[in-house]
Amino acid sequence: MFDRFNDDARKVLLNAQESAREMGHGHIGPEHLFHALIMIPGNTQDTLQSLGMTEKEVKIIVDQIAGSSGMGGGNQLPFSTLAKRALEMSLREAISLGSGVLTPDHLMLGLIQDSDGPAARIINVLGSTVDAVRGELLRRISENRIDDEGHPAGRGRVFAGGPGERGQSKILDQLATNLTNLAKDKKLSPMIGRDKELERVIQILSRR
Repeated sequence: MFDRFNDDARKVLLNAQESAREMGHGHIGPEHLFHALIMIPGNTQDTLQSLGMTEKEVKIIVDQIAGSSGMGGGNQLPFSTLAKRALEMSLREAISLGSGVLTPDHLMLGLIQDSDGPAARIINVLGSTVDAVRGELLRRISENRIDDEGHPAGRGRVFAGGPGERGQSKILDQLATNLTNLAKDKKLSPMIGRDKELERVIQILSRR
């Protein structure tokens, strides 16, 4: 799964771990992912800031939500069950938007799928709503759409593969993984119960 994350999405995972460690929390939860997202320049950061949220305010609320675990924040922190579920939902968001890679925007959309979760609580405390965040983020994604390599996509680009893209589609079929087909065939691996793999990914990303 993590080979489908773009560089900024990987940075979010690393920043979330660092955020949890600095606060002395014993796990990486959705709240830490949220805090990490507002620190990465892009559509998600612009969306949250346009709705009046700041990194400093988010950090204060995250600390209140997570509380102290008494573990002091080890070197490699595990993802909470809610965080794993959010990552899985993020992948589904990427698929539904026709993206071959998972970006910070998809991570945010996955986080706010849980209307009663930590991300929604942070948004509500800061005076906004999940619907407002989702609507504004989708608008920005549409206006600033990028291709699977992270480059701006032209206005005329067709993601479903129109007649003029048959040659390009054949190349993509050879070089890329079709997440949509995997989802339809129910071949996407769930993140729940894969603690060791998640921790291993964090270790590898931390060396980069």
